[in-house]
Amino acid sequence: MTFRWKLFLSYALLSLMMAGALYFQTNRLLEGRLVDESRNHLLNEARLARMTYQHLHIGQHPQRIAEQLGSATRSRVTLIAPDGRVLGDSDVRDDQVASLENHRNRPEVQEALASGSGSTLRYSETLRATMLYVAVASSAADGVVLRLALPLEYLDSAKRSLNTLLGGAGAALLVLALIFSAALSNLTARPLRAIAEAAARFGAGERGVRMPAQGSDEIGYLGKVLNEMAERIEGQVQTLAGEQRRLDTILRGMGEGVMVLDSQGVITLVNPAFRRQFGLSGQVEGRPLAEVCRHPDLLEALEEHQQSGAEVVREVHLQLPELVLSTHWVPLGDQQGSVAVFHDISDLKRIEAVRRDFVANASHELRTPVAVIKGYAETLLDGGLQDAGRSHQF
Repeated sequence: MTFRWKLFLSYALLSLMMAGALYFQTNRLLEGRLVDESRNHLLNEARLARMTYQHLHIGQHPQRIAEQLGSATRSRVTLIAPDGRVLGDSDVRDDQVASLENHRNRPEVQEALASGSGSTLRYSETLRATMLYVAVASSAADGVVLRLALPLEYLDSAKRSLNTLLGGAGAALLVLALIFSAALSNLTARPLRAIAEAAARFGAGERGVRMPAQGSDEIGYLGKVLNEMAERIEGQVQTLAGEQRRLDTILRGMGEGVMVLDSQGVITLVNPAFRRQFGLSGQVEGRPLAEVCRHPDLLEALEEHQQSGAEVVREVHLQLPELVLSTHWVPLGDQQGSVAVFHDISDLKRIEAVRRDFVANASHELRTPVAVIKGYAETLLDGGLQDAGRSHQF
């Protein structure tokens, strides 16, 4: 998943959470406002019903008054005596009124008796529905409490309309938020993509590549830092390239053969002199020494060096071409491999052989005269000096 999509999804998730929180909070507040408005409206109707009751309670049965007030207010009207007995109920038949339980302990009734009016929202066991109750105390001599009740189901249509309105508005806002999130994520990810593309080109070896570094934000600062790093890396690469060229020139100009091996005995570097000494052609770097050259002296020197880990000096005798090489093996640090230098000592060996032959020949040529002189000397010492004629001859 790209950074742009991650950024977009984070924006979208945040927008969805905010839209959901706003929807539920607004729905709760508006639902509470509807209940408050219904309570105030029902309380006003209860006060009007109280005024009507004060004119009707003389000479009429409480049940008839309750039915008339219920029909007028389109709500359930209950007339309750100060001791809690139900005198009349618009939603109950005449023969059932006496069987209704005492209402004195109802919260709205107690509040009305104490302060003149009261309201509550609770579940009605009689009607099996959640009801909004509003009660007001009558100022008549009988002290009757008028209670109006309204089922909250009438608010369902209003709630559905409200939910539809809020849902549509929330969906529209969510779509706008998603569009804005897509645009913002694209705007934020664009310079990062440009930096990534430039970094990829620089990593592939393209020189002179620079990252876009517009702006003073974190992305701009990142581009500036990467550009500075690219400049330092290019400078170091140029330095290393110069050193590599000088090393290649030195190796090409050396008369001694040079070979570099890794810790596994694989050739990593040879110079032209080494190729000439061993008559090699083609690619030898990256191949094991035992595969490139099977000369026993050379392989024995490598094995001895690898086993001991110390410097090794040995002579290698080659048949074709006829050469005598003095090889010096030196380990690289931290077991990274070895360096072997091959000195051509064929001329020294030939000169040494000539010297030995000369000494042998000279000794042979000088051996006969010396023996004759020794014999003459011994003859003279043995008495030849007394013979005048013979001593002059010797």
